[in-house]
Amino acid sequence: MAKEKYLTEEELVNILYNDDSGDELIPELEDSQSKSEDELPLPEIDTPISCVVSDVNHTSYFTIKSY
Repeated sequence: MAKEKYLTEEELVNILYNDDSGDELIPELEDSQSKSEDELPLPEIDTPISCVVSDVNHTSYFTIKSY
């Protein structure tokens, strides 16, 4: 049976923004005051988001929860 790993918001941000390859996966977070007027704030997530990562040798299941 697969073991669940829970990531904190900080761990998730580190995974998404601190890529060791030197290429940015997604743009840097901007100062919240510099957002344009047409951008909407992200809603709070009350339910876990599940993600399955698989390769040839194994499958890993991650559950990402908002704290």
